[in-house]
Amino acid sequence: MNSSKHTKITSFLHRLFEHGLAQDEAVLHYMASTHGGASPSDFETVLANRDDPDAASLTDLLLFPNNDVLNRLELLLEGEEFSSPDALAVAKALEKTVSTRALLPGGEEVPVLLELGDVARFVERLRLEHAPPRELSEAVADGFPGVSGAPLKVALRHCRLEWTSERTVFLTALLRNMPAKGEALDILVWALTYLGSLPDGASALDSLAVKYAELSARFRRALDFHSALAKSSFEVMMAQGARVVLPHPDQIRGELALLDAVCLAVAGRPAWSLAGITETDLGEVDGGEAALDILGRLEG
Repeated sequence: MNSSKHTKITSFLHRLFEHGLAQDEAVLHYMASTHGGASPSDFETVLANRDDPDAASLTDLLLFPNNDVLNRLELLLEGEEFSSPDALAVAKALEKTVSTRALLPGGEEVPVLLELGDVARFVERLRLEHAPPRELSEAVADGFPGVSGAPLKVALRHCRLEWTSERTVFLTALLRNMPAKGEALDILVWALTYLGSLPDGASALDSLAVKYAELSARFRRALDFHSALAKSSFEVMMAQGARVVLPHPDQIRGELALLDAVCLAVAGRPAWSLAGITETDLGEVDGGEAALDILGRLEG
């Protein structure tokens, strides 16, 4: 590995620790719900005894890289390949030289005592050695240069997929033909989750039709469920035998839109066409009776 790159990454992380690790509202919610308070003194009380499991859990939560850190780091990692020993070397270079504090959303600060292994776990969470295949990095760089591509690269680095040739080809096509760049991250995250859900040996492209059929069926059931719920109540429906609470149709509609975007990019066709559904131009129809007449003739 390029030693100057090694130094750049180590220096970035050193400055990050010394500046303090920014926290979000989720940390405050965790403290309030778990420990009854979220003031700096509440944090300090829990962190006072590192041998206590509560202190260990809270420290783990505070020493977690947020999206801003991951995005900034991704820009520094451009074109660089880290091995596991390289990542370990970065952790060792930092282990005995840094201190840090948690920066709470309200502006308060809480000192965090670092023990042996804390920095190594933080660096491990950065997944420095898990760069995606070169084809994917190049596709992101070409279509989403600079800062705009960082969240996509973060998603690829942290997805934990095994990089098979089929997955690489599938995602390269997706990134190079992304139909809605403003929604690129949502589309990519959906695709990564989809690929990770497939059974061993299943074709990613062929399984898109199966996924469409599955989501379409869930959408219809959700429409029926929420239509019935609007006319009744959950308690009454439970008494009548309802045992499954379905998500709101809009949630499934949103997932269908992401699936459709993936199909357009990877297969060049909308999802419904992959599922074997055909479309017929009925021309202009004047009124409901005329439409029923045409449909009747089609069925005949």
